[in-house]
Amino acid sequence: MGRYTARMDIDDLLTVEEVAARFRLSKATIRRWTREGKLPVHRMSTQTIRYLRADVERVIKESKAKPPTTAPRSSTSASR
Repeated sequence: MGRYTARMDIDDLLTVEEVAARFRLSKATIRRWTREGKLPVHRMSTQTIRYLRADVERVIKESKAKPPTTAPRSSTSASR
């Protein structure tokens, strides 16, 4: 566990700030997505995390492919 099968280039690793800029979201949202498992993370140390560029691009592509979801309208509020 913890072994890398391929060498990662430093350019392939992104900070929380860089990922937030790509998604145009807050750093807090990116951290929440990390906790929820939506974005895989690579721990460099106990306080340093990085995201693999390919993982970020995959999540962006998947999020664009999904149709937007809308909440169903309540029939009771429409009759009032």
